[in-house]
Amino acid sequence: MNEMNFWIIVHFKNDFVSRIELENAEESLINNYNDWSNSKIEKKKDSHDHWLKRNLGEPSYIKEMSTIYSFPFGQITSYIDQKSGEVGIAIEYK
Repeated sequence: MNEMNFWIIVHFKNDFVSRIELENAEESLINNYNDWSNSKIEKKKDSHDHWLKRNLGEPSYIKEMSTIYSFPFGQITSYIDQKSGEVGIAIEYK
């Protein structure tokens, strides 16, 4: 499974892309206030980690709620925000 559909948010700073956020758009993993599920959060994070590992190899390091790939241009992080329940992949440029 190298393919994944994503929701994408692009951030700009001074007319340049500064950050891109990706989130698995699989319908079965969508969480909302009416049927919130921690297992969906964990499954979505796992799908992000698996996709990144398949496409980028081993991460530079792993923290409790994030998996981080470091590059000369910046970093790519698969994360869970425990406060908001947000799960995503952030591509941040230096």
